[in-house]
This record gives sequence, C-alpha cells and structure tokens, in this order.
Amino acid sequence: MAPHLPPPLPLLRRRQPRLPLLLPRH
Repeated sequence: MAPHLPPPLPLLRRRQPRLPLLLPRH
C-alpha cells in the first residue's frame, strides 16, 4: 500500500482488532 493513501481502518478493525490503527499492516 502506498503511504499517501488512507489505510482501510474499518477493515483493520474487523480483521486485526489487536493491532492499533496506527499500524496498517497485516
């Protein structure tokens, strides 16, 4: 993912609820 693009926050919450939203990495 490009750093200038906004990370999918809702997807991260559903897939990785453990990881903080500041780190959009699977």
